Amino acid sequence: MPQETERFSWKEHHVLQGDGRGGFVVHPAEYQFVPRFGEFKVLPFGLTAMDNGEILLMGAARTGKGPSAYGEMVAAISADGGATWSAYETVGYGAAVRLTYLGGGTLSRHGDGPTAAAAPGLYFSHDYGRTWPEKVPLPQTPSGKIWSSEGNGLVDRDARGRATLVGWTSGHRPDDVDDKPWGSWPSCAFVCWSHDGGRTFEDYSYPEAWKWTDTFAGQTWERSCSDGALVRAANGWIVAAKRMDVPARYIDYHYDSFTGTGVSISRDEGKTWSPIRHVLEAGRHHANLHCLANGDLVLSAVRRLDIRGDRLASYRLGCDALVSHDHGLSWNADRMYILDDWPHLHHRDLGAVTWETGDMWYGCASGHLASVCLEDGSLITTYGHYAYGGALIKWRPA
Repeated sequence: MPQETERFSWKEHHVLQGDGRGGFVVHPAEYQFVPRFGEFKVLPFGLTAMDNGEILLMGAARTGKGPSAYGEMVAAISADGGATWSAYETVGYGAAVRLTYLGGGTLSRHGDGPTAAAAPGLYFSHDYGRTWPEKVPLPQTPSGKIWSSEGNGLVDRDARGRATLVGWTSGHRPDDVDDKPWGSWPSCAFVCWSHDGGRTFEDYSYPEAWKWTDTFAGQTWERSCSDGALVRAANGWIVAAKRMDVPARYIDYHYDSFTGTGVSISRDEGKTWSPIRHVLEAGRHHANLHCLANGDLVLSAVRRLDIRGDRLASYRLGCDALVSHDHGLSWNADRMYILDDWPHLHHRDLGAVTWETGDMWYGCASGHLASVCLEDGSLITTYGHYAYGGALIKWRPA
């Protein structure tokens, strides 16, 4: 049998950036598929860079084990900027959302525990993600709503790099909508803060500025937003990128692929927020936010549907990004970065997925996303490319 000599690592890739005139500028980038866990594809959920120079990747492998439809929660570590990854270790079950690096080797993440009988909780690692021995109850809103959230949280740090303030934004269903179709009701969007390293959260607020109305076919609907990302801009503002409720014209589909992304800014430490403004239309969500060393903000998002100008522009899915040069005030969609792009695949080609939607053209074939900034100014973005599990893209904003 021939010896394996191929190094499965970064491969040549190109990122397209809109030129503002309907064309594109091509930028060099690098690409690899998320490594498999034995014979099983791995769907990525978390990615974070740590102060020991390592990057932690966490995902889910549908092995059939455990209580979660996502299967086993697996983790791998890269010590060379994402070029190669360690063998996976099973650290729990379910989806590792809200993976957050807190400094000094400590991380937190949501998910089930290391045994199939372990209840969901908020877990902590103190050895750079190798083990997760500490568990605290899942955060709850003042009304008792248990919440989790995709996206990334805000982390303010002291001189040693340890977290002094952690902020998260999410959303939940209203209390009186159990008998109403999904998407017909407005989400309850909130922001909250932790002063003890992300173990407990307080100062919950539900910004009125995150509500909006939308009219279609003569009917007006109250809309809001749900999960999202927070970042501290270079000028001190706090910027939120929120997953917007389904626009009125798509409510009758009752499917979350039609959600978009909006941005809101707080100039007073989260006490008040600017009116939320759509920056990515329906079909682009799961936002991450990062502040680069030069002060630019980068918003990355998965593309489940390519809707532009309130119409389906193509059948192409993938992953996109926007850059703001003014602390989140403006995001030029005409200069969007296309990080990955591929034709929609029928679910028969995707293997067994729990949210299979048959022949529907809007069925979920991509989703979930995480990005990290590297010291050289580049970013690594990972997202669920369900045909192969997940993809990793190393790129640099121009």
